[in-house]
Amino acid sequence: MVVKRRGRRGDAYSESSEDHFRGASPANSSISFRNNEPKRLTFGRVLTKVLLAMTMVAIGWVGHGTFRSTQSVQTNSPTQGVADPPWWLEQDEDDFFSRTYIEGLSAVRNLSVKDFFTGMCGRYRFDEDNMPNASIVATVQNEQDGMLTLTIHSILARTPPSLLKEIIIVDDNGLGEVRGPVNETELEELKKLDPRITILTNERREGVARCRMRGARAATGDVLVFIDSHIEMLSATWLQHLLVPITENPRTLAAQTLDIINDMDWTYGTGSGDLLYGVITDKFWFGYQRSRFGGPDDNGDEREAPGRRLPYETPFAAGSLFAIRRDEFFRLGGYDEGMYVWGGENTDFAIKVWACGGRLVMVPCSRVGHMYRIHLDEVGRWPPVIPESLTDRLDLARDAPYEVDGHPADNFTKIITRNNIRVLERWAKNSNARTGFYKLMFGAENLPEEWQAFADQMGDDPYAQQQEQYLQKNGCKDFNWFDKHVYFKLTGVHHPWHPESPGRTWV
Repeated sequence: MVVKRRGRRGDAYSESSEDHFRGASPANSSISFRNNEPKRLTFGRVLTKVLLAMTMVAIGWVGHGTFRSTQSVQTNSPTQGVADPPWWLEQDEDDFFSRTYIEGLSAVRNLSVKDFFTGMCGRYRFDEDNMPNASIVATVQNEQDGMLTLTIHSILARTPPSLLKEIIIVDDNGLGEVRGPVNETELEELKKLDPRITILTNERREGVARCRMRGARAATGDVLVFIDSHIEMLSATWLQHLLVPITENPRTLAAQTLDIINDMDWTYGTGSGDLLYGVITDKFWFGYQRSRFGGPDDNGDEREAPGRRLPYETPFAAGSLFAIRRDEFFRLGGYDEGMYVWGGENTDFAIKVWACGGRLVMVPCSRVGHMYRIHLDEVGRWPPVIPESLTDRLDLARDAPYEVDGHPADNFTKIITRNNIRVLERWAKNSNARTGFYKLMFGAENLPEEWQAFADQMGDDPYAQQQEQYLQKNGCKDFNWFDKHVYFKLTGVHHPWHPESPGRTWV
């Protein structure tokens, strides 16, 4: 007999006293979840449910089908009005780790990946007709030949066609003198591969945040999935697992668990592992924390560690490889388009999600291979070359002693630092996080004149002003609130510059 265990409405999150999180889905949602009419409860259906429940008690499955965050900070009633959540558990694993939906794609690899997952991941079954569809947004710049093809082929092969609305590739190589090494034939072949693929080409270099905003505006799917151009989806249920916590709580950002693709020979290996928390280092880099540093919670109760299959809350997530509802993304104001090239956009958006009424979760059953560009001398495609037209646009060519952490800053470092200053000036104006970071990186709690100019520019910057309007409209909290109610509660320590934060080692 096959025993099914459906997720139960209301199981998703524990109660919390934080008034900030009261409320359910955004008003006037534009997303339409298909085939979501309540089912009639006949006597036979009720009897079946009772018998199934008795069976699950007998075999010890009670509680294992509950989709619950064990480290929950917030609570809504996210599934209110949803008659039947679109997932359940069965006794046997399926072929999720080897199944493909489209055959004959040349770049699809047969990976021995079953052991990368806990066995419970294969017991999930999904009602895909009752799930939102997704638009994939991929940004590409200075990519190795064939890597974008591997990325797109793995998505087409391992994503249910009914859930994949479109793939939007934003080509940020620029035109004319800034275009650089681009395999134009590869782009043309991808454009012809599937009618759901669209390629948008920027006339000039814009960077990650601005590219994703262009792709998001062009998207028509219920959910946005942002990816890099050097990744490989690992299973045939990667998207379904990302969508489940979003259907349970529409103000959720669901992030994948990352493995590693070697940037020299493209071999695939386990990466960050399970049950890691996304954190920031004292230099404002994103990193992973292996476990909670702290002990009991505010009530003196021991915090239960998350399991290896259930989504669990995390302060930060990587800059891509996550899903979020399209209407929720734009409710938050999307990315700050005043951030260029790379860096800062992920920390800024993560703080915004939490501070403006949402949450971030890591999804252990949705794994993806990601290529970190480590062998710079051999591969030579990172860091990106910054065109002079962009440095002029950002006023980076001024004759000034730009230094970061005691070292002269090249143009790439200048842009990353400029982006980080925007994040701290927006969220941490009244926090020791801002002054602590400045003291570490610049030797004083106040910015040197050449760096202060970037902070001053935010007063007249239309993108900074636009973000401020969204913060006011959504009643967003500040970094002090984020540190106390999210960062500390989930990781057990305060932010790295807090006087009570001990020195720690990150992954």
